Amino acid sequence: MTDDIGEWLTGVFKSKDDFLCEVVCIGLWKIWQARNELVHNHKEVKPHLIAQDIWYACSEVSGQRKKGTMQMGDSQQMSFCSSHWTVQSDAGCFADGTVSLGCIIKDPCGMVNVATCKSFPSVTDILSAELQGILWALQLAKDFKLTNVVFQSDAMVLVDCINGQDYLAALDPLICDCKTLLCSFNSATIMYVNRSLNTDAHQMVRIGKIAGSRTWSGLIPCMEDVVSPLAVSAVC
Repeated sequence: MTDDIGEWLTGVFKSKDDFLCEVVCIGLWKIWQARNELVHNHKEVKPHLIAQDIWYACSEVSGQRKKGTMQMGDSQQMSFCSSHWTVQSDAGCFADGTVSLGCIIKDPCGMVNVATCKSFPSVTDILSAELQGILWALQLAKDFKLTNVVFQSDAMVLVDCINGQDYLAALDPLICDCKTLLCSFNSATIMYVNRSLNTDAHQMVRIGKIAGSRTWSGLIPCMEDVVSPLAVSAVC
């Protein structure tokens, strides 16, 4: 045991324990983010929320190595989606206490059918917001009476939970709701996609932060067409 942080970190990295190194690196990063929130935005982040954020981030990183995670290659995904509607969801939590959800519905040919967003005041963590986004997307697909659907999300740990490959006690009631809705379709599955493949839904999250709850048919709107340039610069 040592009181020297540099010596302790050196010992961690020399241990060659990949999981320990992940936890330490992600933990330091999240603590640094919380410090910046306090110094620059005068917003105190409670220690238990920092710990929760660290756990979620570690779960997502570890999930990348899970063999059971449902993630298809481009060619597999194209073949599977050619007979299914695609519904993509994303969510964002903002410093002013706003949660914004985004959803894109594409027909089996890959054409955008609906682009929608909604925002509401809520003090929550990003994983809970992402789960609300998935639940909303499932309900939208049901309301539109879609029968064959593939749902896509970049929140790997939530996809794993819904597919029964992971478990989060705190979110289990909403996860069970997602499972129930998923079973209400003739053919439906939920899969993880990289964030780079979920940019359309993310765009709707950004629009929802400024424009509120809105829906477009047949297109994904540009931020500049929805809000003023000054408002655009204020959205992360």
